[in-house]
Amino acid sequence: MQRHVIRYLAQRMVAQEKRAAALRASLVDEGGHRYGFGELVYVWFTGFLFGVLGLIAYGLSTGALNFHLP
Repeated sequence: MQRHVIRYLAQRMVAQEKRAAALRASLVDEGGHRYGFGELVYVWFTGFLFGVLGLIAYGLSTGALNFHLP
């Protein structure tokens, strides 16, 4: 009986490891997209631009930034 239980547990462990390995492989294949240098520069630049515009809008709305026209 002990031999059968050990064999059953070993088979279950091997099956579980195979499922885990297949899951890891599928996650790597789906998320393996790499971004190019141009895409990264574009995203960084637009994020910086939106940040600056947000700070200007915040400064204007709170009165901390005033533009006096002559």
